[in-house]
Amino acid sequence: MKKSTLILAIMFLSSGMFATNDIEVSLCDNKISKTKVINREALSRCNELTLNSQDWKIKSFSLGYLGEGNYIESILSENTISEKVATSLKKYSPSKIYIEKIVIVNRKGEEKRLEAISLKISD
Repeated sequence: MKKSTLILAIMFLSSGMFATNDIEVSLCDNKISKTKVINREALSRCNELTLNSQDWKIKSFSLGYLGEGNYIESILSENTISEKVATSLKKYSPSKIYIEKIVIVNRKGEEKRLEAISLKISD
C-alpha cells in the first residue's frame, strides 16, 4: 500500500514537470513564432525575443545558424540579440536560425526551460 501511494505521488509530482507549457517565445512578434518564417529585412530590424506572459522574463538563450558551412552559436543574456550577433547574421545571411536553450525566470527566481524554435528566413 505504501509503495503504491509513493508511486502515485511521484507520478503526480512529475507530471507537472513534463506538462505542456503555455508560455511561448517569439522573435519580436508572436505571429512570427506561429508561422516559423521571418523576412530578412524584419530580422535586421529586430533584436529581441518576447514572451506571451508578463510573469516571466528571458534569462538567457542561444541563437545558432549556419555560416560558411559551420554552425555558429552565440549564448545571449536576457532577451536581446547583441549587435555583434546581428552583424554576423547580416554577414552570413543564413536561411534558418535556431533559438535554443531558452531559460526564463519569474519574480520568485524559479527557472524554466522552453522548447527551441527554428525560423526560416525569407527574402
